[in-house]
Amino acid sequence: MSLTELALKNLKPKEKRYLVRDDQGLYIEVNSPANPIKVVPAVPTPVRELRPDPDQTVVLVEVFMPPFRERMNNKAVTKTVTVPRWLEMEAKTANLNYSKILQEGIMERLGIFREIDHRPGKKKQKITL
Repeated sequence: MSLTELALKNLKPKEKRYLVRDDQGLYIEVNSPANPIKVVPAVPTPVRELRPDPDQTVVLVEVFMPPFRERMNNKAVTKTVTVPRWLEMEAKTANLNYSKILQEGIMERLGIFREIDHRPGKKKQKITL
């Protein structure tokens, strides 16, 4: 789900607060009717305009986003594949990994040559076609 302006306008407060997530791992918190939705501006507030409470401190946090975005781009998605029953039985007998075969086939068709990691903790397998 994309958190578009229309999607944000259609969010309704519920009895308890809840989170609405988008497909990139970002989210918005929707509060109860007593404390309605607060949308954080896309542009950061200049430090000179911040008015912290006496017991608070302003801290500049710098975040290098490319590694996070790369991880999000590599997040696995589920796809449904339909194959004939006889082929499914043969594949099961041969202990084939559908995900690996599908990824390799799509990459071959698209002419993409890169390393892919099929399982956590396993060494990456370099795909060369």
